[in-house]
Amino acid sequence: MDVRELMVSLWYPTVSPNGRRAQYMTPTESHLLLEDGGITGLEPDVLSTTRTNAFAGARRPGRPAAFRWSCCHPASPSRAPH
Repeated sequence: MDVRELMVSLWYPTVSPNGRRAQYMTPTESHLLLEDGGITGLEPDVLSTTRTNAFAGARRPGRPAAFRWSCCHPASPSRAPH
């Protein structure tokens, strides 16, 4: 069966719930990523110091969002080869 993967990033204006920015990654994750990539010469926690513009737990201002998702089964007629 042909399998496809779709990664989606959703960006929307928000209000910080607490003023604290979300952490890019933990010091342990930074160390493991650098180690796995064979990257040397950097402090092991350097990637954990990367500043983001994201807020953990942020909510969209105004009324609650309503998202509509649709998905087709791989064998559905709309996905049949042309």
